[in-house]
Amino acid sequence: MDTSQTKPISKIALVIAGIAALAVVAVLSSCSSTPQQTIKISLQSNAGTGYEWVVDGETPSTLQQMEANTEPESSDEMAGGPVTTTYMFQAIQEGDGTISFRLERSWEPAEDDLQVTYHFTVDKDLNVTFDGSEGTYIEGEEIPQPEIYAQ
Repeated sequence: MDTSQTKPISKIALVIAGIAALAVVAVLSSCSSTPQQTIKISLQSNAGTGYEWVVDGETPSTLQQMEANTEPESSDEMAGGPVTTTYMFQAIQEGDGTISFRLERSWEPAEDDLQVTYHFTVDKDLNVTFDGSEGTYIEGEEIPQPEIYAQ
């Protein structure tokens, strides 16, 4: 058997395999390794009043609501005591977004319910910038600042 022709073919195969491996490495290294950013918004209320913080309207297309938890503020678990409701959102696409919350009784929403609105910008790398808030929070209290972190 003449092996003079199989050597060039095996060399070409090795070169092609090497080029393919380099292409895979290049593609993988160009993928964004930036973790998605998460927004945490915590709002206080008093469980005994029947009022609770709810998302008012739709969540913007730039953010996805991940979860909402309501926990007592003290370990006493006193019925009707102060509670904190925490909402978690994750950046999913570039653009501007506004999230509004209303402190309401579900059985009797009113025009004068407290309302806070948060404004965000999500860049192409899914980094979130807090652009400010507005509205009316609990009397004598500033609107809580959101926490933004990589997940």
